[in-house]
Amino acid sequence: MPVHYGSKEHHFHTISSPLATQFPQAAGAAYALKRTPGRENSCVVCYAGEGATSEGDFHAGLNSASCSLSLLPMKRKRER
Repeated sequence: MPVHYGSKEHHFHTISSPLATQFPQAAGAAYALKRTPGRENSCVVCYAGEGATSEGDFHAGLNSASCSLSLLPMKRKRER
């Protein structure tokens, strides 16, 4: 996708196009950080629009993240 930028050097992962699929990925990234020596205090931030909260992946990702991971879900409200 043309706007799916990422940088390994800056620890910036690409985004997902389908709704809410980034939440399980973010929970996995937070779990990997928790298990990586020296990165235990790092945090994963996951952005989504208001439509993503009705998807099953959103709830699955939050359920995975509830196991004491450092995942901060952010909901963006679209202004019209």
